[in-house]
Amino acid sequence: MVGYDPEVAMFARLAAAVVIVALMAPVSRLPAQAEPFALADRHHITFTAGLLTTTQAGSSVGVPGVVVEAGASGLLGGFGYEYWLDDRLAVGVRLSALDATANVTVTGSAARVESGVVAAVLFGGRYQVARLTASNALRPYVTLGVGPLIGSADGVSAGFPTAVTSVHQTVASGLVAIGADVSLGRRVTLGVDAGYLLAADFRQRVGARTNYSAPVFTLSLGVLLGGGRVGR
Repeated sequence: MVGYDPEVAMFARLAAAVVIVALMAPVSRLPAQAEPFALADRHHITFTAGLLTTTQAGSSVGVPGVVVEAGASGLLGGFGYEYWLDDRLAVGVRLSALDATANVTVTGSAARVESGVVAAVLFGGRYQVARLTASNALRPYVTLGVGPLIGSADGVSAGFPTAVTSVHQTVASGLVAIGADVSLGRRVTLGVDAGYLLAADFRQRVGARTNYSAPVFTLSLGVLLGGGRVGR
């Protein structure tokens, strides 16, 4: 069965808290600017890492010599691109991949090993609620994205007969999150956000699960390209 893992949840909360404090600390030392930090007409490329919680699963069969194990790491990694229409609104796409491996072992005349990966391609936007410093150095935001969640799994059954299977599925998904960016100069940003990924069920299990809806905690490192202009 799929259940709540308190260790993963605790780690996610601690990681988010530590990063927020780390991002907030240098804000007071950032120089104030006479003009708002220009974002309009700029390109924002981000590299992300994070956690998808409640992804651990496992079961055992109470028959001597038979053990079934399944799990998912819950580690997210990916990148994104955004274009700032003005100093508050950006549109773009985010790609996030989840390691969804599953292992099933049967000690007997047959055994099966599976591995899988799940990736979300989310199109949407980010809205900067308000700047909290003289410049746009600290920018809280809300973000919304929708798009396909793609699952791929391969399995090998060893025994008689030996069989190889491959499953590829796509379902609808969406993400809503709140977070904050800190600009370290005009080119580099650090960010953190927390939200919820909502996804439909896969028809067949991919990795350890058929459904990957869960809270998401994400850290990001970004690069701003272009000269920008003062927003409309």
